[in-house]
Amino acid sequence: MALDVTHSVVSGSTIGPWQNNTMRVERVGAIGTEPGIYTGYVRVYGSTGQVKTLEIVVGDGTYGSGTGYQIRDDFAYDSVSQDGSSIQIPIVTTGGAQFASGASLYWSRVDRFRFTYSIAQLSFSFRKTSSNSTTTYLYLNAQGDGNNRYLSNVEYAFYRFSEI
Repeated sequence: MALDVTHSVVSGSTIGPWQNNTMRVERVGAIGTEPGIYTGYVRVYGSTGQVKTLEIVVGDGTYGSGTGYQIRDDFAYDSVSQDGSSIQIPIVTTGGAQFASGASLYWSRVDRFRFTYSIAQLSFSFRKTSSNSTTTYLYLNAQGDGNNRYLSNVEYAFYRFSEI
């Protein structure tokens, strides 16, 4: 049996920038377009500028600035509180996000990605139910400890089980 696999390493100035103490979503890369169950991992590598309170997000919603977008890059989402408030990433079946990890301090030994050896990995699964004309993307929701903070690399791989 062969499975469709998406694997990518994104690096450099495409992973950011994040501003001082302001949570913002940044798109990292495409995962897939076909419906199904996706399972895989995301590995985040720090850099010399500190990125903190990082959250991994996967979604098939529209992305950009303003109220017309389901996953907004101009809105300060809260990834630390655990009360399901309206300022958290919207989790929905289709459109918006299908997975949000919560802040890295909850699933990793790393909360502040200060160095290139500050590495955290998370494995998870999610279900994509939207049509194959809609792409699901990997996002990071994070903030800097100072302005214009970047990560050195984000590696991810997902394989898809088709739905019957």
